[in-house]
Amino acid sequence: MQKSKRGLRKVLVALWMNGMPGRTHLTGVFRYANKRGWDIHILQNASELTPEIVRNAEKDDTDGFIIGIRPDNDAVVQMIEKSHMPVVSIDIPEYCRRPSSILVRNDDRAIGMMGAQHLLSLGNFNSFGFVPDLRNRMWSVDRQAGFVELLAKYKRVPHVYASPLQDVEPDRSADRTALVQWLKALPKPASVMVAWDTRAMDVMNACRIARLKIPEQIAILGVDDDELLCENASPPLSSIKPDFSEVGFRAAEALDALMSRRHFASVIFCDPISVTERESTKSISPAVHLVNRALAYIKSNACKGARTSDVVRHLGVSRRLADLRFREIQGRSMGMALEEERLAEVKRLLSSTNRSIRRIAAACGYANPNRLSHIFTQRYGISMSAWRKSR
Repeated sequence: MQKSKRGLRKVLVALWMNGMPGRTHLTGVFRYANKRGWDIHILQNASELTPEIVRNAEKDDTDGFIIGIRPDNDAVVQMIEKSHMPVVSIDIPEYCRRPSSILVRNDDRAIGMMGAQHLLSLGNFNSFGFVPDLRNRMWSVDRQAGFVELLAKYKRVPHVYASPLQDVEPDRSADRTALVQWLKALPKPASVMVAWDTRAMDVMNACRIARLKIPEQIAILGVDDDELLCENASPPLSSIKPDFSEVGFRAAEALDALMSRRHFASVIFCDPISVTERESTKSISPAVHLVNRALAYIKSNACKGARTSDVVRHLGVSRRLADLRFREIQGRSMGMALEEERLAEVKRLLSSTNRSIRRIAAACGYANPNRLSHIFTQRYGISMSAWRKSR
């Protein structure tokens, strides 16, 4: 693939910019593209992604596509499939039916498993539930599968809501009525994971209609961590935070490989980041409060050289009790949590600054930079210098 006459790669990026995921995908694309000096043309919604645009892109010697918009008609999909330009699709497999294409996705099964693990950690619920996306899209199906799979390890079988609607129809009253009845029937206290935050708003509204208290009777967890929705919900909605920026970054990285005719995986999965806990999943187990205090202390003090003994002293309980509760809920030791917090900061500084390894080690609580190098390589299978170059 030849570069444009100006020496820059010409890339068409089509992302749905009316929502938070698309805008965050774009930040990841820019994070990679700015290092390469790409000439980017952006399309912001389905109405802009037309057969004519695709045809003109080919005439203008565009080097490749990054597409995260489902088009209004099949003609666009067919034109892209027949074109010779490399294409990377974000979460839409229809664009990836030929060799010079790559699909980049959130690991939706991992998202479902993270949701189940978080709800399990909050206390002894009498039931668990999952509410899918109304259109039953692939990412919703995978999130449900991960949720069910993780709960099965604990011999728990969740209730899965089945809407009477086949799609997002203008009249949503039948879905609302069915959802109210489904929520009422769940053994209380119940915890419910919802496929995405917008759908979680429907569940919260149904709880209000059913006069069910959130989170005392129904704890609710969404996905996307859309702050505009989550912070303004009543009560504020807990939500899983996918790494949308990393999805965009990996999409741009994959397109660069295709344009340079380098080998790359045909499907790339990106892990979720974490659960942002708000009032909709307030813990019902006293042990969780203890662990949350430990986690808050670890986050604030890990890079200051804090040790497990410091965490225990802060909690004001016995070492045995602190260790027992932390492992019970987190599935790891406090020492491991301290190390992971420090390494997360190491990676952040490696990717966002030009600081030396010695300075990064000191800033992250490692007195000996050689020890940090050993731990980093052992954990990630790559040296810090190589990891920094790959970002």
